[in-house]
Amino acid sequence: MSNDRNLLIIQSSGSIYTNNVRYSPLEFSYYYLKEMLENVMGFHETYIARAQGTTIQPIDEQQILSDAVNDLENVFPKFCNDL
Repeated sequence: MSNDRNLLIIQSSGSIYTNNVRYSPLEFSYYYLKEMLENVMGFHETYIARAQGTTIQPIDEQQILSDAVNDLENVFPKFCNDL
């Protein structure tokens, strides 16, 4: 259906799920979406950029945005190269 299409997901989350900490096993949204989009809907590749820790006190908005921009800058060229 969409075999030649890639998908970029931009996601925000209140916690941080990617640091192999206590909550890491609870990060299922990306894996679920990836499986559904690639294996059911037929997308070629699924990429994700994240803004994490949006509810962890104290909230450091600048750090969250900086990390999200870095994540997007890392993933976007891969997404574009696979087009």
